[in-house]
Amino acid sequence: MKTSILVLTLSYPPSIGAAATRIDSITSKWSEMGRDVSVVTPVPHDTKGNLYSEFANKWVEADRKDGVNVFRLKSFGSGKTLHVFRDWIRYIWFGITSLIFSLRHIRPDMIIGTSPHLFTPLSGWCIAKLQNVPFVFEVRDLYPENYAATNDNPSWIIYNILDLIANFLYSYSDLIVVVTPGMKDSLVKRGIDSDRVVIHTNGLNPDFYENKADVSKPVLKNFRNEFVVMYVGSIKREHGLRIILDTAEIISDDANNWPIVFVVIGSGSRYDSLRSEVKNRKINNVYFLGPKPKVEIPKYLAAADAALVHLIRDPLFETALPSKIFEAMGAKLPILVGMKGDAARLVNDAEAGFIFEPESPDSLAGVIKLAYDNPDLLTHQSKNSEETGRRHFDWKTIAGEYLQDLHRLISKN
Repeated sequence: MKTSILVLTLSYPPSIGAAATRIDSITSKWSEMGRDVSVVTPVPHDTKGNLYSEFANKWVEADRKDGVNVFRLKSFGSGKTLHVFRDWIRYIWFGITSLIFSLRHIRPDMIIGTSPHLFTPLSGWCIAKLQNVPFVFEVRDLYPENYAATNDNPSWIIYNILDLIANFLYSYSDLIVVVTPGMKDSLVKRGIDSDRVVIHTNGLNPDFYENKADVSKPVLKNFRNEFVVMYVGSIKREHGLRIILDTAEIISDDANNWPIVFVVIGSGSRYDSLRSEVKNRKINNVYFLGPKPKVEIPKYLAAADAALVHLIRDPLFETALPSKIFEAMGAKLPILVGMKGDAARLVNDAEAGFIFEPESPDSLAGVIKLAYDNPDLLTHQSKNSEETGRRHFDWKTIAGEYLQDLHRLISKN
C-alpha cells in the first residue's frame, strides 16, 4: 500500500517564491517515487495581493499537478492597501478551513505543516492528533524571531502569541524539519532534543537551468558590454536592498568608469520606494525590472555575471540559506553574499563566490570590482557554484533523504 502524505502550506504554484518552489519540488519528487501525496493550500494571490483570476475561488478547487493531489481552499486577497490584520485573518482563516476540510476528506499516514505562518502547522498538528497519525513541523523561518526581524514596529502582543504557538509546536511535533544547520542549533539551544530535528535544505532542479544561455542576450539586450550584478527575489525590509543604490553610486563616482550595472528582478513592500529613490537620486546604473514568471528566471540569470544575495545585519539571518543561492548555483553563477553564518560558510567553503559585510556598500563595491578585475577567478567560482549545486542540492536527492526520515517516523508509530 502506498504511503499517503498530506502537506498543508500557504504557498504553492502558481504562487512564486522559495516556499512555493520548495513544496512543489519535494512533493512532485515524492509522487515520482510512488507516494500518494496531497497538498492543501489556499487559492493563491499574486505579489500585489490580488487573487489569481484563473481560479474561481470556490470553497474547494481540486486538481492534480505532477501527480500530486492539490486542494485549493477559498481565500481572499491581502492587497497592500489593506490593513495588516487582513493578512492575519487570512492566516487564521486557512488554518480553520484546512482543519475542517482535511478532517472530512483526507486520511493520510502522515501530515506535514509548514511555516510561515504558524496557524498552518497548528492546523496540521490538530488534524494529526485527531486522526492519530504522526505530525511533522517543517520550519522554514524561526518564530517568533522572524516576526521581530522582518517588521519595522513589531507588536509585543503578537510576538508573545507567536512565541507561545511556536514553543507548543516545537515541543509536541513528532518530527521537526529545518532548512539550515543554524536553525537546528537554535532549536537545540531552546531545549529541543536534537534527535527530533533533521535538516533538509532548499535545493535546485539542474534541468530547469539548462540551455538558457543561447536566449539570454535578448533579455538584457541593453547590457551586452556591461558586467551585470543581478538580484532576483523578494524586495522587503529584511533584504536591505538600499545597499544596491549606495554601492551603485560608489561605483559610478569612481574615476575608473567601471562598466558595472545592477539589475533587480522581483517585488515586495520596498519595491516602489527604492525605485523612486533611484529616480530621485539620479542613479543611472540600477535597473528595476519588476517580477518575472518563474519559467523566465533562468534566461535572466544566464545574462548575468554574478548573483547578489543580501540580508540586513541580524543574528537571526546567520541561520538562513536563501534560495537565491541555489538558483545562482543552478545558473552557474558566482555568488556575492552579504551575510554571516550558514550562507557565508557554504559559499566560502565551496569557493563559489565572494563574501562581503552586510549593509556595507563599500564592502560590496570592493568585491564587485575584485570580481570584475579577475575573470579567471570568476570562471573558477562559476564552475564550483555549479558543481556544488548539482552534487549537494539536487531536489531529487533532498526529497529522497526527506522521505527516508518520514518512513522512519511512520515505523516508530
